[in-house]
Amino acid sequence: MRDYARRILLRQGHKVIEAASGRQALPLWRQHRQEIDILFTDVVMPEGVNGLELAHQLHTESPGLKIVYASGYSADVAGANFTGRQGLDFLAKPYLPNDLVRIIERMAADLK
Repeated sequence: MRDYARRILLRQGHKVIEAASGRQALPLWRQHRQEIDILFTDVVMPEGVNGLELAHQLHTESPGLKIVYASGYSADVAGANFTGRQGLDFLAKPYLPNDLVRIIERMAADLK
């Protein structure tokens, strides 16, 4: 799914900085923090840092960061509550390319 999402977003002209896990995302965040406006993360990830933990840490460091969570589970089952939380969104897997593009572009428009 990560490669699928990357290809979709690149085709739409978005810059993508990709990590295979939350643990791998942390050094990329430190290196590219000023370039990152939107975090698109799976809720469940390997290597001990899940998407919820990653998003919380990055959002604490950068409160304006927009976050889009993806999961094969519903938001309730994944343990995430997005109701009424501005700057957050949830995308259920499997998703269609248009669904991903719509959410990311809506988030990007909010940044302008």
